[in-house]
Amino acid sequence: METGCRYIFLMLLYCASLPVLANADSSNIYQPDGERIIVHEADINALDVQLGIYAGLLSVQDFGSSTVSGIAAAFHVSEDFFLHASLGQSRLKKTSFEKLNPGFSLLSDDDRDYRYYTLGIGYNLFQGESFIASHAFNSAFYLTLAAGSTRFAGDQHHSLIWGFGYRIIWLDWLASHIEARDHVFDSDVFADDERFHSVELTTGLSVFF
Repeated sequence: METGCRYIFLMLLYCASLPVLANADSSNIYQPDGERIIVHEADINALDVQLGIYAGLLSVQDFGSSTVSGIAAAFHVSEDFFLHASLGQSRLKKTSFEKLNPGFSLLSDDDRDYRYYTLGIGYNLFQGESFIASHAFNSAFYLTLAAGSTRFAGDQHHSLIWGFGYRIIWLDWLASHIEARDHVFDSDVFADDERFHSVELTTGLSVFF
């Protein structure tokens, strides 16, 4: 009987000490100060409209490299696909033959104006993040395919344009681009139905709405 009373007394003492032990354990738990920081990454949403400007170099077959500039627009149908259009212009330089023969001019001054417009589709092939100075920015490597019209040597030519680009989204409304495109068309400026390649390398900025 005495042993049973001791057992009951010890159980009551243990139960009474549980709140004290719980408070002692909670005091050793680290409680961080301040509010939790929520990181927000700028991204492109479906149905976003994008407007931008660009500039760079245009290398026209047999005419060397010239500066090019233009405006572009895009409509993001989904996270992967977008429609795009562009309007650009440049000024053709003299060919090597013209440089070697002073006084000879293959084209008039007006015919050296190079203009084009394009309309096509793009696909975001690789989407990820770019890390710059410990900051992460959403980015994408994308492919483009378009059809258009090119004014070259005084004539209009149907053209096929394909290329690729790299986009970094800095803010919800601002992005930068680097693009490479090849404008392919036929012209008889040197020979009948000669295939021309005009390689374009540009960089630009765009805003979203």
